[in-house]
Amino acid sequence: MKHDCRTRGDYCVLETRSVHFAFVLCSGFSLLDLATAISTLNASTRAVEKDLFFLTITSVDGQSVPCSNGVPYPVEGSCLDLDPKTRAFVFADLDYFKNIDPRLCAWLRKSAHSGLEMGSFGTDAGVLLKAGILLGRRFTIHWGAHAVFAERFPEVLPLQNLFEVDGRFYTSAGGLYSADMMIELLTSHMGQTFGVRIADHILGSTPRTIDTLQRQSTALRYGTRNPAFLAIMGEIDADESGELSIECLLERHPISRRQLERLFNQYCGISPTRYLKSVRLEWARKLLEQTNMSIIDVSVAVGFSSAANFSNSFLRKFGCRPKNYRG
Repeated sequence: MKHDCRTRGDYCVLETRSVHFAFVLCSGFSLLDLATAISTLNASTRAVEKDLFFLTITSVDGQSVPCSNGVPYPVEGSCLDLDPKTRAFVFADLDYFKNIDPRLCAWLRKSAHSGLEMGSFGTDAGVLLKAGILLGRRFTIHWGAHAVFAERFPEVLPLQNLFEVDGRFYTSAGGLYSADMMIELLTSHMGQTFGVRIADHILGSTPRTIDTLQRQSTALRYGTRNPAFLAIMGEIDADESGELSIECLLERHPISRRQLERLFNQYCGISPTRYLKSVRLEWARKLLEQTNMSIIDVSVAVGFSSAANFSNSFLRKFGCRPKNYRG
């Protein structure tokens, strides 16, 4: 299953040797991430005269791998049989971090020593962190996994960008934004004009830059430009401590409690107290799904004063208690 990509002579080819990518699939990987990355590579075949890029899709053991919807995806073999001097990109799931195959970590470290590009998509930067590759480097992950990363990797802080490049290490927030990271990578070999042409072929917009944030602006999400409300929501979105309270917001922003209540009722449809509790409960749900933390530890991490209060609040929001939610 080779995915051959070629280039036309009117582009500035910065590297004349064939560029080999190895995509390493791990259980639960996002099919959207993989399809987007492959499509971006294959888009370069629309303007070809010589081989430039080719791709090998692998797993650790050489067997097919179930993607996020449970359907097995075929591979060409084991990454362990490839030359470590390969541009290795990992596709995994948060749950995979619990039982990462040590053989994969060892192979990734060898690949990192090759001096070539490597990276990850979505939440998969956790695999590279476990392998000791991204420590001390800039990287990004999907915004929805930031709370879980704060618990599992307290010594690192992922960025909020669509994708990040630190030297030869590429990380993407995943999804359709995987295309932007791959275009950036191909541009480094072919030049900016080629990157724009690839975006045209996949019917995308002009390639987004590295400093583009993942989420839509707060103004677009809530349909308002009220400066007081936007400042408060920005602080809530950035909070990963679970300790932000109404009192804190009132102390830090020039607004009265009555004004705060009015703004939240107008733009969110609920009170600020209920909104903050909802945010903490959503964070708790992700921790229950994606970590092995105890119920008590989760309740503390998301700012509840007691496990009983947490359990009752969780029941009201999700229809079951935390211990039953985890199964």
